[in-house]
Amino acid sequence: MKIRTGFVSNSSSSSFVIEQDQYDNVFELAKRMIPAREWPKDDELINIIKSSDKDPNTSIFFTTCNYDTYIVRKDGYFMVSTCNNHDFIGYLGKTCPIPRGFITKYNLNENYPQEDLEEVVPKLGKFWLPEYNLMGTIPPHEEGEELWCKEHFQTFWLIEGTRICPVCLNQGKMQIIHKQPLNRFDLMDFD
Repeated sequence: MKIRTGFVSNSSSSSFVIEQDQYDNVFELAKRMIPAREWPKDDELINIIKSSDKDPNTSIFFTTCNYDTYIVRKDGYFMVSTCNNHDFIGYLGKTCPIPRGFITKYNLNENYPQEDLEEVVPKLGKFWLPEYNLMGTIPPHEEGEELWCKEHFQTFWLIEGTRICPVCLNQGKMQIIHKQPLNRFDLMDFD
């Protein structure tokens, strides 16, 4: 639970900003954050990131407890939207106030900009999902549309114009919300 003087939120989401001189790139920050999850496959995920030939400043996504984690490098900072059920801030040791320019540029609430930042970060372009070697975005949704796969409780991703569950795709299941048949290899990013 987030605790603030004068304002209390029961949200499990968290957002913060880190100055870019604290880490060499997005992947270094991600590799530093992942062990804080204390999940059995953390080392495997770190090895996937280490062995990647992608630009290490590619925006990245990985699964965390209640809310997924998104890291993007913008305007001299690393912007992170994540779950506060893992002590990422304590684990990293140093974050900074959300810069005034971000509040204006991204139209954030001046009193509690981190609350709005958690909505902004996932919408800042394509993210790499290293567990599935996919590049995608969070799809816009209409009222009443499903936001995640009911079987895997995984956020749907927009890949090549189609809403998919990366876990279903990785397992060869076609639990994909789409309007036309897909070849799963057409969705992979092999660049």
